[in-house]
Amino acid sequence: MTLRFRPRVASDLRDARGWYEGRRGGLGDEFIEAVERVLERIDQAPDHFPLVHRNVHRTLIRRFPYAIFFIQEGSERVVLAVLHQAVNPTRWRK
Repeated sequence: MTLRFRPRVASDLRDARGWYEGRRGGLGDEFIEAVERVLERIDQAPDHFPLVHRNVHRTLIRRFPYAIFFIQEGSERVVLAVLHQAVNPTRWRK
């Protein structure tokens, strides 16, 4: 993959996985698998996803109320944030 992640993304994913795992054993892993499937689609066809602000694309994660925000920089896709949809969506700008 030609994906790069902002540092905060890892902690956001870890927190979300932990929250889901606390609700039901294995659900955290299912969340991570759903994220990985979306990341593969982003890497394969980044232009498929709508622009939501200037050059920022957004996609939703099936089955989970999360969105992935990313930009293209040359041949790389930079994941800015993986956010719960109830969170202020402009947080990725920080």
